[in-house]
Amino acid sequence: MHRILLQIIVCALFAISALGIEPSLQQADKLFGLHKYAEAEPIYLSIVGQGGKEAFLALKQLACLYIATGDKIKADAAFEGLLSVFSSESSLPKQIILISDAYIKVNDIDKAAKTIQQINNQSATGLLWANVGAVKVEIAKEQDAQQKVSSILTDFAEHPDLAEAVFSVAQGYWIKSHQKVSEAITLEQTEPKLVEQHQYLLNALNLYEKIINDMNASQALLQDIYFSCGDCYRLLEERLKAAYRYDEFVRQWPGHEYAASAQFLVGQCYEQQYRMTGYKDLVIGEKAKAAYQKVVDNYPDSPLASIASRKYGIGN
Repeated sequence: MHRILLQIIVCALFAISALGIEPSLQQADKLFGLHKYAEAEPIYLSIVGQGGKEAFLALKQLACLYIATGDKIKADAAFEGLLSVFSSESSLPKQIILISDAYIKVNDIDKAAKTIQQINNQSATGLLWANVGAVKVEIAKEQDAQQKVSSILTDFAEHPDLAEAVFSVAQGYWIKSHQKVSEAITLEQTEPKLVEQHQYLLNALNLYEKIINDMNASQALLQDIYFSCGDCYRLLEERLKAAYRYDEFVRQWPGHEYAASAQFLVGQCYEQQYRMTGYKDLVIGEKAKAAYQKVVDNYPDSPLASIASRKYGIGN
């Protein structure tokens, strides 16, 4: 299995060298996020081939990429390489969870469960993440995981990874909520599936809010949580609460790469709420205009600025 991975790494190194591209993990991650897998793959492979501290994360991303593209042989090769070469990495349990998530996203729940079994649970950290993985598999199987979530909160209350672990569980509910939307479209069962989607969104939201209110979380994690809270409230059509969370995100991290999007969503939430009142709540209407104006003023280089400028005649 390692021979397969070695062969594709060598090919990628030659390809990157011929193109004169400097491999960048950030660049590859951006391409991955855009589902441009064919472009991301050689960059990740080149980073793995060069070794160094980024090779660990690049190899994990390769495993997720191959899972997303349905290449089971390469996915197994990348995962086995991760386990053998980076067995001493302290964050390995977290990365295994992310690979398990990739299997859940493609509805391969059995493989997700088998992946979680590779976590060494002899330490407190390993045990915490093994429990997180088990909970996420239960969520994927549409089983009631609330009791196990409560046990994690109690048993690992003092663990430094708790906030990250709870966020990971919340993301399990988030993933499931999106799958329910897909089921609604595919099965033409819109109403019951959307009811289920809302419940998963509420479960995710409760955990996001718990982290904000009760736990010590890093700034990077809080950025994800505040934006995710806004998304949950927006999808639940609680637009004023969504606007509040998006606005908090912008106020705390105005230079973040998603700040322009968050500011635009503040305006959009207020605009939709204004429309719901039959355009009678003028205070909400003014808040929408002001939010869109901030996109134009503070993020003029964003593609969203031109859209915001057309809202309510702003910029005319």
